[in-house]
Amino acid sequence: MRIMGKFRVLSLINPISYPRIGGITRFADANGWSLTIHDRLFGRQPTTAYDGVLVTMRENMDVVKYVRAMRRRHVPVVDLTVERPEIRLPRVVSDHREIGRMAGRHFTERGFANVAWFSTRWSNVHRLRYEGLSEVCANSPTAGLPQRHVSSDGREIAKWAASLRKPVALLAYDETDAQFLANVCLDAKMEVPDEVAILAIGDDPLVTRYQAVPISSIGLNPERNGYAAAALLDRLMRGGKAPAKPIMVKPDGISVRRSTDTYAHENMVIRKVLLYIRDNMKRPFGAEQIAEALGESRSRLDKTCAAGFGHSLGKEILLRRLAEAERLLKTTDLQIAEIASLCGFCSSAYFVERFRAAYGTTPRHWRLERRT
Repeated sequence: MRIMGKFRVLSLINPISYPRIGGITRFADANGWSLTIHDRLFGRQPTTAYDGVLVTMRENMDVVKYVRAMRRRHVPVVDLTVERPEIRLPRVVSDHREIGRMAGRHFTERGFANVAWFSTRWSNVHRLRYEGLSEVCANSPTAGLPQRHVSSDGREIAKWAASLRKPVALLAYDETDAQFLANVCLDAKMEVPDEVAILAIGDDPLVTRYQAVPISSIGLNPERNGYAAAALLDRLMRGGKAPAKPIMVKPDGISVRRSTDTYAHENMVIRKVLLYIRDNMKRPFGAEQIAEALGESRSRLDKTCAAGFGHSLGKEILLRRLAEAERLLKTTDLQIAEIASLCGFCSSAYFVERFRAAYGTTPRHWRLERRT
């Protein structure tokens, strides 16, 4: 029932996610909602008559019963997770398969032939993320179908991780699982990331940044999810039609930290080459400088790299510089000259020339096309 022209909305988000709640409250403020926030129900059903409900449907049967009662009264309900797909509701959720695919691309770009999944529990969301990871790895020329391990027993996890062929890249369900896994591996004297590279999902800086080895993570932008869910609920409360399928919110991208900042290759010379390129990206250098730094003859290094990359070392250096330039164009507002310098190009003009040859357009236009 609307009071003084305001929609009365109940938020049942559990566990509490302050960024997600922030998105909901931002919409509520802009649209004049009366908003009540609960994180759980324990047998006590709310007595207030609400116009709509935002919920995360999980295992709490009190919440399930309450939502079903609201649906019988034709009160709109929007779910912000897909852990209970058997309960038909309008949903706004993260694109979990794309999250897994993004992780798979991150691993294959770094040359990992051994990939695995880790979590302390299993649900429909876990399954979707694992399937996305498997999709990329199954189609990769280097990585195969990832192993899957679900456990909360530290000794069992250590034994499993030790049994994996190294180097191995592991995708953890969230930052908490990634933190747990990293500590288990470090306690078992496994090197992170050189033996075990770990990628998390969620990118909460309080968890990912302040570890013994800072953890790379895929950002989800829960505030955007909360705002989009609130917008959908508002539309439903005004008599709009529910979408036929869940509204998918794409992940933000990967914050690369030390836990995956490495390259995996069975040939140690190739691995050293890739690490050299990464560590010296900001300055101009060529194959001759790498050969000297590695103590290899130029001719032998050229043959090794041609076999490992399928093209010359000079081309690999250029491709790595362009990939870093692409990342900076997408994620920063740096000037083209600054990006050219950070990527080791000798001049802005040369950077633009090489970028145009590879992408068919200038760096400036490439950036603008992806922001419109």
